[in-house]
Formats: sequence, structure tokens, C-alpha cells
Amino acid sequence: KNKVKELSARIEFDRKNGRSSSDNGHHMCLFGNPGTGKTTIVKIITGILYKEGIIRYNQFLETDGNFLRGDTARETNEKINLLVRFAKGKVLFIDEAYAMFSGSAYASQDVIATLIKLMEDHRKEFVLIVAGYEEEMKQMIEANPGFKSRISTYLHFPDYSNEELCQIFSTMANAKNLYVPAETMERLSKRFA
Repeated sequence: KNKVKELSARIEFDRKNGRSSSDNGHHMCLFGNPGTGKTTIVKIITGILYKEGIIRYNQFLETDGNFLRGDTARETNEKINLLVRFAKGKVLFIDEAYAMFSGSAYASQDVIATLIKLMEDHRKEFVLIVAGYEEEMKQMIEANPGFKSRISTYLHFPDYSNEELCQIFSTMANAKNLYVPAETMERLSKRFA
């Protein structure tokens, strides 16, 4: 939450001072396990980018790396080009982004090169947000220095603690007017552990 507030404040500060808020565009990388809130934050970030005039539409186009992976590097590159075309004026959100780079090392490098070129050529036309497991995403980012230099924001999403999961469960139950006895919460905490 603090990082998102910081991002919003930085964009607003730069805008008020007549500066481009990012020479590298606003591309981002989100690290974290499933269920940690990455997609929810992408929705919030999309709204901020729209409000600040970084993107023309308050929309994000979501896909995953498995969808983008083609049988050949050429097929994958065609899919990436097509998505970027549809994402102009919006956020392109690729979950499990590392999956599109599986396969031969040569094909992976070709895909990375294509993505980097699109990020550079269209940096003021769309925002790329990639997400996935921390180790896999780090390997993907480190695969090409050009990739790393074009991503301006990195957000880490830690797993929820047992206490936080119980609080989320209790909040959801209360929203549906359900009472959760202390004994149930105790069992639930053990299950989460």
C-alpha cells in the first residue's frame, strides 16, 4: 500500500513540476505467490495511471505467459505484438510472465528482445506490468540488462500470515452477516499453519 501511495505521489509531484514522471515509462514487475493481491493492485495502479493521464483508458488487458508462449519464437513474438497493439492507451498485465520464456535459450532471448523493443518504441503508449513467482521473475528480468533497465518499479508481495488470513476470513464472513465462533477461528488458524 505504501509503495502504491509512493508511486502516486511521485507521478503527481513530477506532473506538477512539469517533468516527465519516468524516462523509462511506468513499466512494473510484481513478485509474489498466487493470492497475495497482485491483480487487485494492478486494478488500483491502472486507476492511478489513468487519473494522472499516463494512460488514456482506465483499463488493463490481462493475460498470462502460458497464453503468449507459441510453438516458435516467431509465433510468440506475433502474439506479443498483437497484445501490445490492443493495449495501447492501457495497462498490459502479464501474470506468470516467466512462462512465455520457457523453451530454448535462443527463442527466449528472441522473445525478450522483442518485448524490450516494444517497451522502448511504445513507452508512452502503454504500461507493461509483469508478475509471478519471485525467483522465476528475477531470472526473467536478469536474462537481459535492457529488460531490467526499462522496468521502473518493483513490488514484492509477501505471503499473508496466519493471523492476517484469519482476519480476512472473519471480515468476509461478517460481510455476509455470519458469526464465526472463537473455536472455529482457532481450528482455521491451525489449518492455515
